[in-house]
Amino acid sequence: MCYGLSMAEIYALLDPETREIRYIGKAKSAKRRYAQHLRDARRLMRPVNCWVLSLLNAESVPELTVLATCSDAEWEEFERAAIATVRSSGARLLNLADGGSHIPATVEQRRKCAETATRKRALTERSRKIWTLKRNLAGALKKGHVNEKTKAKIRSRPDIYGALVDLC
Repeated sequence: MCYGLSMAEIYALLDPETREIRYIGKAKSAKRRYAQHLRDARRLMRPVNCWVLSLLNAESVPELTVLATCSDAEWEEFERAAIATVRSSGARLLNLADGGSHIPATVEQRRKCAETATRKRALTERSRKIWTLKRNLAGALKKGHVNEKTKAKIRSRPDIYGALVDLC
């Protein structure tokens, strides 16, 4: 390891049953990024997040392995090479890009993303109030300002409260 240089880790998330590599990424700390993947699974809809969520719902988690440690100047090359190698072996990678810091998007993909963002901004007044209520309730749960009786009600209705059930 070179001291004084900023380092990056190229890591892989593996299927816990088959040990197949499903995702390759880069992080300053693979362990911290792994924890972030577990948190993001419930709020983001990228392929890797959906896969991690399906594992969490089955009471499992992906395995983490560090493939390489390199300098910050070299990480894009290392990540691209790792993704290319694993893809060429026939693995079903969930990566959207071929590696590096740029995710290529077609004009059509950008248009669809813009339409989705526009729809989300155009929420009805009722849905906006519900969103605000859930956001405030999540804050109260995280700070411990909700009594056990209310927590029991939330836990009893995951169809209404969704991810808030996990905070109880």
